[in-house]
Amino acid sequence: MKKNVTIIYGVIASAVIGVGYYLLKQSKLLQSVCYSVKGVSFAGLVDGYVQNDITMTFYNYADFQIKIKGYNLAAYVDETKVSTIVSDDIMILNPRTATDVVIPTHTNTSLAVGELVATVIDQVVNEESSVFTLKGTMTINTGVVSINDFPFEARYSTQQLIEEIKSEEECPPIV
Repeated sequence: MKKNVTIIYGVIASAVIGVGYYLLKQSKLLQSVCYSVKGVSFAGLVDGYVQNDITMTFYNYADFQIKIKGYNLAAYVDETKVSTIVSDDIMILNPRTATDVVIPTHTNTSLAVGELVATVIDQVVNEESSVFTLKGTMTINTGVVSINDFPFEARYSTQQLIEEIKSEEECPPIV
């Protein structure tokens, strides 16, 4: 009887240690990724949609490879959603490197043009900045550890977009 109780306690202790190790790995993974937005460029018009490319730099501070296995983002001007950006593309972030990634967007021109005109008028005439927000989630993983809803958010004022894109998140250099 004592032997069975000891085995049960051993199994419970092993399960607790396993879950703790998994959570530790997830927290390390979250701490190992940083991003900054380098710029947005106009890529053309296709079938009533504006195509833009958002160039981002992802920093991997870990000693292991990290994969971004897709993203689901939305672009907003003030509180109006103007674009949805969804992809299942796999991006590989090699250990201790900064990797530039281009994320293509397709924006409904009727929504975007209306918001753009209102934003430019507010900025030029009223000297009021609108806010451009890119937010959503990404799926990142390394080995068996995976995070399906890694949060992503970047916010810029109209003035920042006119002058130069600046990241909300300052990424320290990789050493």
